[in-house]
Amino acid sequence: MMRRRAFTLLELCLAGALLTLFMFVGYTMLRMAEKVYYQVSGNEDATMQLKRAVRMLHKDLISALADTVGSAGAPALNVVNVPASLPGGASDGTGVCLLSPYRNGSGEMVMNTDGPEWQRNIIYYTVVPGGDPCAGGADANGFDDRCPHKVLVRKVLNLGTTPQTPLPIGSIAGHLTRPLSPKDISNFSSEANLTESQIVAHGLVGLRVQTHSTHPALMQDEVIFTVTAFNQPRSRKLAVGSVALTGQPGFLVNSMAVFPRNNRP
Repeated sequence: MMRRRAFTLLELCLAGALLTLFMFVGYTMLRMAEKVYYQVSGNEDATMQLKRAVRMLHKDLISALADTVGSAGAPALNVVNVPASLPGGASDGTGVCLLSPYRNGSGEMVMNTDGPEWQRNIIYYTVVPGGDPCAGGADANGFDDRCPHKVLVRKVLNLGTTPQTPLPIGSIAGHLTRPLSPKDISNFSSEANLTESQIVAHGLVGLRVQTHSTHPALMQDEVIFTVTAFNQPRSRKLAVGSVALTGQPGFLVNSMAVFPRNNRP
């Protein structure tokens, strides 16, 4: 009868060490793959939200009524600061109100013999939804750059006349309301003259809109808008909500200059 040789203690220790090493290497590779996955997927999601915001803003701004030098009418494209939602006291971003020639609920542009016929006032603004836990804080320009949970809201207003007249600048602030949550805008329904509202994009840091009126160095009728977002998985060790995100890894910026086609004569 043949006797089998047993493993020695040294061989068992060596096999255990090799097994431990292989498990450690495998775990490290798995963690690296997981980190890359979250970084890439988070970047793709943030980029997609930026693209949605830019696409909608560009569509409405490019067809808006822009003021020309010497225009006697009230400004038709106004920019205001959104009130602070967070304890940090910084503005949630900027809001822009413009005149649009598109019919409500359709992509049809209404034209008459003199050019576009203004159908509605449209407001865009970024705001922190209700219940957000961020502390917030101001950047160098007084805008919040700590909270990456803002949403871009688009509202369509009908003031009851056709062609539509510009919404008075003093009335814009009353429409810069916070949704109840990132998905619940039911509280908007009671606002005066509101015919349509939607959340265009999520997970934003803010919106900045600049015009010749707010920045005289810009050309007349030039509108520059900048939308920012943050890839949160990229910097999961940051105290998101209380630490400035501007310039951090994962901070994404999309900026565009627009010259609206439709000017006052």
